[in-house]
Amino acid sequence: LTHDPVANVSCLLMDFSVGFITRMKLCYLLPKVKSALKIPADMHLLQQLEMCVRKLLCQEKDKDVLAIVKKTVLELDRMEMSMDMFQKKNYEKDLLDQEKEREELLFLEMEQLEK
Repeated sequence: LTHDPVANVSCLLMDFSVGFITRMKLCYLLPKVKSALKIPADMHLLQQLEMCVRKLLCQEKDKDVLAIVKKTVLELDRMEMSMDMFQKKNYEKDLLDQEKEREELLFLEMEQLEK
């Protein structure tokens, strides 16, 4: 999996000449691939991964592989995405700003009640 891990995994998954055991093993890699993605920088890769899984759900003929795909989909849905450091700092700052805003509104309400 050289430069674009999602594209290479999706090519292997959708190549039905590849054995079903290989497709099953690759399904187990999908959560690891997703966990390596950082939002928002890798949003396009996340979309490719999701498209790959959708195609696999629709086109897979082998019942064993399909069962693993369904299990993998549930696992992928439960996973939280990591944010890159810049995004995380902005998110934390936004949370602090929201908390300060709530405190200020509460303070203003208390002042108005005193008058």
